[in-house]
Amino acid sequence: MITTGPDGHASYDRDGDRNSDRVPAEFPALRSFLHHHLVEEVMPFWTTHALDQERGGLYSFLAPDGTVLDQNKSIVSNTRALYTFSALVRHIEDRPKWRRAADSIYRFLLDNGRGEQGFWVYLVDRDGRTLIGENSLVVEAFAIGGLVEYFRISGEDDAVAVAQMSYRNALARLARPGTYKTAPYPVPPGMRPHREAMQFSLAFCELGDATGDREILEAGRRLGRDVLDCFYDPERQVLHEYIGLDNKPHRETPAGRCVVPGHAIETLWFQMYNFGRIDPDDPERARRAARMLRPALEMGWDSEYGGILLGMDIEGKQPEFWKFGTMKRWWPVTEALPACLMAWETLRESWCLDWYRRIHEWAFARFPDSVHGDWHQNLTREGKPIREAADLAGLEPAAREWIELDLKVKDPFHLPRGLIMAINTLDRLT
Repeated sequence: MITTGPDGHASYDRDGDRNSDRVPAEFPALRSFLHHHLVEEVMPFWTTHALDQERGGLYSFLAPDGTVLDQNKSIVSNTRALYTFSALVRHIEDRPKWRRAADSIYRFLLDNGRGEQGFWVYLVDRDGRTLIGENSLVVEAFAIGGLVEYFRISGEDDAVAVAQMSYRNALARLARPGTYKTAPYPVPPGMRPHREAMQFSLAFCELGDATGDREILEAGRRLGRDVLDCFYDPERQVLHEYIGLDNKPHRETPAGRCVVPGHAIETLWFQMYNFGRIDPDDPERARRAARMLRPALEMGWDSEYGGILLGMDIEGKQPEFWKFGTMKRWWPVTEALPACLMAWETLRESWCLDWYRRIHEWAFARFPDSVHGDWHQNLTREGKPIREAADLAGLEPAAREWIELDLKVKDPFHLPRGLIMAINTLDRLT
């Protein structure tokens, strides 16, 4: 069962029944806790500080207290915020302020988000003038996700039309690895990134599902199979961040040995969702994704301090390819919360809830910002907010750069989406 201490954090009675496939008695209380946290402790930060009431869209360069540090607007953040506010309306409650936010962000994106050839740009000023043009293919995936979710609450035909254009643009470019931009993560020559296959597998499946277009849906499922069949290494039980253009691991290179546990966890719940929920005619592939989750969690968990490591070299070589590998960022645990619940929904195996409880307790004891709302974005390896770290000597050499960033970009996406997906899963189970 869940109990809540004086600090407001949830904890678990570990004497409960974990070996039965019946629905645990704690689920209704957990659902209530996550709903309250999302609605009362996370989203007020965004509706209070981030929305540009005059020119539309969302500010995405914010201090932890909500101060706007820069009025320029990230198009990535705005496409992701469009998803979040639309998903809140669709799945949590049709609150007027959430719907108004979705409407404002949608209009801002339609007016200012795309450049030549219809590609999504990267950064605009407050008025929507382009500062950095097309710079990352993955923006197309976030745009598709946001537009689809907005279409589902609004019925706006233009949202689907633009999403379909983005699908066609992205599909053509995905067929030519190495020819498209991937900011902020450059791809090593001769290699192929997992991130694009991951993000577009979900975006295409969502678009295909919303429109009933089997061709688009199959494009998403094909990318999902790519993730599970090519990027996953059954010998090491790891999901590689980069593989060669020959679709094989290249462990002789730092990039080829790189694993990003949060991305592995995120992509696996995507595939549980794609194959088990959106178009559930391949349940064995959904179960396969769920079974892959356990080694991903075991590899990513920091056995000394707890929490999920950001990046690692599967052979333990230094320096690691992924920067800031020992830092604890908020997004891997927010992806792990729905992943563990979906895995239990899929497999009904006790380890799924054991891992959920471990991650929930570690995260909710450290990440929530009880003063300002939302979460601290980055913690030291020991689990302290990075901006409050008194002694930098023990941090990795690039920690000062990390503190300057921390991230300077902040948007309402990983945390609210993780909570929404966890709540949805609990609703199905209860």
